[in-house]
Amino acid sequence: MLLTISNVQASEGKAEVWTNVLAPIAGSPAGKRIPVTVHFRDDQFALTFTGVDAREYRLLQVVAGAPLVMLDNRGGGLPLPRGKLPLFVDPATPCGGMGMMSDCRKLAEGIHSGRNAVHWAYRRANRAGPAGSDSGQMWVDSESGLLLSYTGMTLGGQEVRWQVDRVSYELQPDDLFELPEQEGSRQKRRR
Repeated sequence: MLLTISNVQASEGKAEVWTNVLAPIAGSPAGKRIPVTVHFRDDQFALTFTGVDAREYRLLQVVAGAPLVMLDNRGGGLPLPRGKLPLFVDPATPCGGMGMMSDCRKLAEGIHSGRNAVHWAYRRANRAGPAGSDSGQMWVDSESGLLLSYTGMTLGGQEVRWQVDRVSYELQPDDLFELPEQEGSRQKRRR
């Protein structure tokens, strides 16, 4: 079931984010936060950011659960088989997929990133927390389940951070979620 906010499906919109999760892909030092724009629609999303090489990059997930695909501004693509980046959780049970041994507690309710949100703490998530974290805290949009922020630690001791500065729920252009045609398939169709 899709929630609605102002006559627009809550599962479609755009967020401006600062995160260190994508720093290695951008060529930035580990732990450095970079600006990322996230476009989302249902189970699809497109993340755009600029690498240290000044090239524009886009990560796409066009089918839920499929590997992420990294594209550069030249149209080249590379699948990232372990690329999991959750953007939404169930707002009623945000720690639902973290396993039986995990501990998840509601800390507070309030406004976060301009949205009604709930603050949660979790631990013993065995890599099932946001960005593969084992423990941390997260703010979740009460209506849509969008992860508005998280700070967590992986089992290897790496800190992961995600902070939404602004989010708007609005229709997104179809072409944001389309994979570019491969050069070979274009040539075949021309013949």
